[in-house]
Amino acid sequence: PCAPVAGGTELNTLQARLEPLVDQLLDGDEEPTGLFVPSEWAAVLVCRILRSRGIRIRERFVIICSGYHPGMLTGLVPRPASIKVDLEAVAEQTVKMLLLRMRGHPAEQPFHVAVEPNLIPGD
Repeated sequence: PCAPVAGGTELNTLQARLEPLVDQLLDGDEEPTGLFVPSEWAAVLVCRILRSRGIRIRERFVIICSGYHPGMLTGLVPRPASIKVDLEAVAEQTVKMLLLRMRGHPAEQPFHVAVEPNLIPGD
């Protein structure tokens, strides 16, 4: 049995949802050399699926993921590179904008928050 994740969805269910996408990628006419996966937990599952299909990830793909918990990638061989976005800065800016609105100060609509992503190299 797998541990539940956010919303009570089991990892096996999430993996089952990703499997058709990975199969579509592998069955395509063009063979990609890299994959961008939008989160660390999804990168872990995609790597698991690729290994189960007999794919040697290091030889075939460069994987980059995005998120805020690169520690989730510990133990993956090869460990994907990760783009770390400072979500604390985004949250801080959002709270400041809400406070301004609550005080009746006009704010630009829509407001934009700029982040400076950092690439954390993989193996």
